[in-house]
Formats: sequence, C-alpha cells, structure tokens
Amino acid sequence: MAANEAPSLAAPRTTTGPGPGFGVVVVMRRLYENGGVRSTLRLVQQWSRAGVDVHLVALEHTRGVNAAPIPPDVLPEHPARPGTRRRYVLASGLWHVVRRALRADVVVAGQHHGAGLLVARVAASLTRRPFVTVVRSAPDLAIQRWVPPRLRAVTRAVHRSADRVVCITPGLVSAVHELGVRPERVAVALNGVEVERIAAAGSAPPPALPSGPGALVLGVGRLEGQKGFDVLVRAHAQVVAGGQPHRLLILGEGPDRAALEALAAELGVSGSVHLPGFADDPLPTMAAADLYCLPSRYEGFGQSLAEAMILGTPTVAADCVSGPRLLLADGAHGDLVPVDDVDALAAAIAAHLRDPDRLRAAAARGRVWAVEHLSIERAATDLLAVLADVGASRRRRGGRGA
Repeated sequence: MAANEAPSLAAPRTTTGPGPGFGVVVVMRRLYENGGVRSTLRLVQQWSRAGVDVHLVALEHTRGVNAAPIPPDVLPEHPARPGTRRRYVLASGLWHVVRRALRADVVVAGQHHGAGLLVARVAASLTRRPFVTVVRSAPDLAIQRWVPPRLRAVTRAVHRSADRVVCITPGLVSAVHELGVRPERVAVALNGVEVERIAAAGSAPPPALPSGPGALVLGVGRLEGQKGFDVLVRAHAQVVAGGQPHRLLILGEGPDRAALEALAAELGVSGSVHLPGFADDPLPTMAAADLYCLPSRYEGFGQSLAEAMILGTPTVAADCVSGPRLLLADGAHGDLVPVDDVDALAAAIAAHLRDPDRLRAAAARGRVWAVEHLSIERAATDLLAVLADVGASRRRRGGRGA
C-alpha cells in the first residue's frame, strides 16, 4: 500500500480466544528502548494477567539508558550472562527457547529481523510448533537498513515460512506480500498503547521547558536517519526565517546528534533548537507542547504520534509507511505532509503558528478516536486471538506438535 493510500481498520483477524493453559514463547534479540519493544512488553504483561503461560526470552542483555523499562508482571528470561560471546549467546538462547517451546502452543518472533527472528524460527522448526512473526515497520526497508547482506535472503525466507505474519497496521500488509508471504498467512492486529497511563502522565507538570519566544514545537524519538529530524530542523529554520519565531525541542538520543547540532548551527538556529537528550517520560512535555511533529521517513505505527493524540496535542506528521495516515484519519485528526518535504512541513508549522484553532479542533477529534481504538487491552486480545487461531489450526492438522 502506498503511503498516501488510506488503510482500512478492517483486518483479517480472528475473534476466538485461547483455551486454558495456552502457552506462548516470545523471542527478542534484546530489550532496548523503542516503541516496538515497549509494545511487546505491554502485550506480554496483558497476556500474563489474562492467565496465558507466556515466556519472554531476550537473547542479549541491555543495560543503562538504552534499556527499556520492564513493566510489572513481566520477567524477561536471559539465557546467557552479560558479556557472553555472541556465538554462545545464540547457542544458549536456542537451547533455552527450544525447551520453552516444547511446552508452548506457539513461538513468536517479537522483532521482524535479527537474531531473535532466526532463533525463534529454528526453535519452532525443531519442536514442530507454529511460528508467528510480528511486523512493526516496512519490512524490506528495515531489512535493507539493519540486516547484513548475507542474511537478507534468509530473513525474507523466514517470513515466507511463518504460519502467520501479523502486521500492526493494515498499511503494512502490501509490504509483507512483497516479501512473498501468501495472503492467507497475513493477519492484522492493530497496535495499542496504554491509554489511561498516558492520559495520567500527561497531566503531570512538565520539567523545565526551553526559554525563548514563540510556541513550543516538539519531536520525540531516536536521533537517527529514519526519524527525519534533519527535515524538522530545516523546516524550523525556514519558519523562523519567515518571521515566526518559536522553539524546537527534540527529545531523544542517537548517532545523529552531532550532525543535527551542526545542521542547526549551519542554519543559524542553534539558539532555538534544543536537544537535551533522552527523556525517561516525555509525556508531560508532550502535553505542554503547542505542536507535535513526526517527520519520520518510515514508521510501522507511530507510537509517539498515538501518545500525542491521546494527550490532545495538535500534530503534524510525514505521510510515511504506514501508521500516520491511519492514526490521523487522512488528515482529519492532524496534518499530513509528504516525506522528506521541508517546504511542506515548514508550511504546516507556520500555518499552525498563525492559526492554531484548526489543528486544535482536529486534535480533539483525534483524542476521542484514539481513546476508543488504541487501547493496549484491545491490542493484546486481538493478537492473542490470532495466535490461538494459529495454534488451533496446527492441532486440527494433526496434534499439538504436528
């Protein structure tokens, strides 16, 4: 599906829940801080609370500021000790996942590329358990960016071999088909967020905000090329040069920090571009912002955009594959601009600074929609129904281990 097509919420999903004792093994390479990992952790939490026998296996340890916060009721299993050499990490991880899979009904790869995907595939094959992958962003773009050339064909083949490939938005379905996955093996389970927690956190007082004239425009995410913050800095500079001063705050850390700082200096906006680093909880700042911008080059869902919607913050997003168009309802809940289009993003920011009422009204509509459709409880139920259907189909074909 092209980025400018409007995906439907109609999804090829089941409504049948699992029976008692249903077992799930979720395999991740590591639990580093990003939206996909946070979503997986919350799904595991919901399943555990619902009585599912769920085990989350993380092959590698992640510590410090890069580690995702672990929610209550979730106990990740790390088969290898910190500092173990990679070959032994994979071997011990595979052995551990195989043992867990023997008692489970389905093996799930929580990330659609990397060691976790490959280990989950091998373990499912060895134990003859159904294998499910969860696709959280445009898979071929992610494979090209993150997977070594020697493993790209294998990674695509793993997805084609899965009993089910689950997309977190309808807009990812066509990209999965392009990998060669048969249509009947593709399902959609719309991603979700913690609506109540987000709303409560947004009501807390924000930390000290950058001083300076004008409105506060916010971006949140890892400082890397995918997130498109270079486009946002250029758009900010263009709006300032046009006579509309405002502050740009980008919360996050990553390899592009130096390049973004240099770009701000080159454009003469170092004084109004603020890069304070990673924020443990950006939600109070997001609630206080006058405008939230998501300039990403691709996003499977756009978790931070969903958070801004729940908080009622006006939004502008790049019309990238695939979440923003769905979340913003073709522009009814916020403005969509073409990917990598500095002029269009600058025009959208400038228009909001001149007349904020239009996007504020759109944000109010978006908040109602997001609260109704984006709960993590609904997401956990939908995805678990897909897993239960896969497990039941395998049993109908010849028993649990068939």
